[in-house]
Amino acid sequence: MLEIFCYLLGLYALILIIRVVLSWFPISPNGLGATVAGFIYLVTDPVLLPLRRVMPALRIGSVGLDLAPMAVFFLITFIRGMIC
Repeated sequence: MLEIFCYLLGLYALILIIRVVLSWFPISPNGLGATVAGFIYLVTDPVLLPLRRVMPALRIGSVGLDLAPMAVFFLITFIRGMIC
């Protein structure tokens, strides 16, 4: 059971990295890219949105740097290091 949990944490971390990379590119609202991005946002938003309320984006000039995915990724890495 613990192995499955560790596997799911690793899979979630991978999906989180894919979300960050997807945010760098424009996605057409029509087609497969929008469907994949919609699924990834659906999976990651329940964790990221509450964290963003607590930890707002870091302002660097006119650009906002979202630190929530990084915090979740570090938390996943910490948990996997402790139990896996």
